[in-house]
Amino acid sequence: MSKVIALCLDAGHGSNTPGRQSPFTGMKENEFNKAVVGYIKEYCNCNNMIFTDVSPEPTDIPLTTRTSRANSWYDDLKAKYSDLYCLYLSCHANAGGGTGTEIWVHHAAETETVKVAQSVLNEIVSLGLKNRGIKKGFIGNATADYAINRDTNMTSMLIEYAFFDTKSDASLLIDDNFRRQCAKATVKGICNYLGIPFTEFQTAPNAQIAERTANNTNADIKTKVANAISFLQDVYNR
Repeated sequence: MSKVIALCLDAGHGSNTPGRQSPFTGMKENEFNKAVVGYIKEYCNCNNMIFTDVSPEPTDIPLTTRTSRANSWYDDLKAKYSDLYCLYLSCHANAGGGTGTEIWVHHAAETETVKVAQSVLNEIVSLGLKNRGIKKGFIGNATADYAINRDTNMTSMLIEYAFFDTKSDASLLIDDNFRRQCAKATVKGICNYLGIPFTEFQTAPNAQIAERTANNTNADIKTKVANAISFLQDVYNR
């Protein structure tokens, strides 16, 4: 059996998160984050990756809930698949007046974590964004960590695609094609790291854009239903 590639998807923040809104476009950060996660799901399906969404709700989900959902899913996958690569992706738009893309990993991230993050970053910055690099730890504290990097049991990264409070970046973040390109670059970077071919999205997906698994168990059915509902919510909110 070939390696199973699993992505744990996290659209950062929520529609009700205070302060996460562009002063230039009025876009709430979570609008961008959810759109990118929605497109990543499409690319997962055409690249034979399975996925779960730990933040399908419209409101901000506590970080402890997100990481708990992720770890539970990961434990289930490890019990099912002997050859598994699982990656947690937390998708964000940045703030602070800069420009460009950066990716955050655990302060003590292993070499392979840095390599996959670099591969993803390389693809994203090829869209014309400034390369702000791979960063370890937490902003202003190199020995602390973001919760999704600290409290998850799988390889993880937090992607800051561009700045919603810088005019040039903010204009990109509201563009639907840019959002799709960010998703494509993310999945393509993962494929490049794993040494597998990347398949471009060709046709519109149907509502059953669910986790792909070999065994149709009750747990699989529940995951499929949850993923389908999440996808429909993403489409509705775009």
